[in-house]
Amino acid sequence: MMIYFTRPLNRGTLRPMILPITTSAVHPYPEQSLVMHNLDLDYYYHLGLNSGLDLKSNFGDVKYVLMCGSPVRAYEIIQRVMQAFNIQLPIGQTLAPIGKTERYSMFKIGPIISISYGMGKPSASIMLHEITKLLSAAGVLDPVYIQVGTSGGVGIEGGTVVISNALVNDLLQPYHSIAVLGKIIDRPAKVDLDLCKQLYDVRGEIPAIMGITMST
Repeated sequence: MMIYFTRPLNRGTLRPMILPITTSAVHPYPEQSLVMHNLDLDYYYHLGLNSGLDLKSNFGDVKYVLMCGSPVRAYEIIQRVMQAFNIQLPIGQTLAPIGKTERYSMFKIGPIISISYGMGKPSASIMLHEITKLLSAAGVLDPVYIQVGTSGGVGIEGGTVVISNALVNDLLQPYHSIAVLGKIIDRPAKVDLDLCKQLYDVRGEIPAIMGITMST
């Protein structure tokens, strides 16, 4: 599942743009074609981690992955998580990024990861591949990915929470298109409407609507 949180350009508060995607949106690959299943050691290079570490103990409880572009924002997000859930670090310990920080900065508190990915789809795609492989190796099932970013809006006031009930590309098509071995593969961007409704039902006093998100 994928959930997008965005911030309006003219406001300082976070505005969620939420997009839950079902696993059926992922193009299936034959099991025998996945080389990583036959590797003695799998490297998540840009994260600075590998499958030889005790991933189960350190990441096996992850339920949510909060993603953003800036490493500063990733740090601020995990701090807000700590405040919201009243999580206290042991005396003498401070928050520090996990693994390498040349490309991404990753923090973890309880079942929540906050990670930055820089700018653009290629950088985000690499991060998603590596963090998903890492969580799979840790035995995590069906984690929820949440992006916190900046977005414009059409026909709505700044600060409105947009819960995305559909997603389109820059051609207004409901697909994520990618070239694979010289062929264009269209992967349908299906939305978990039940999750959309659950999120909308708990909006409280937050101004929120359901709408379509365009990703370019």
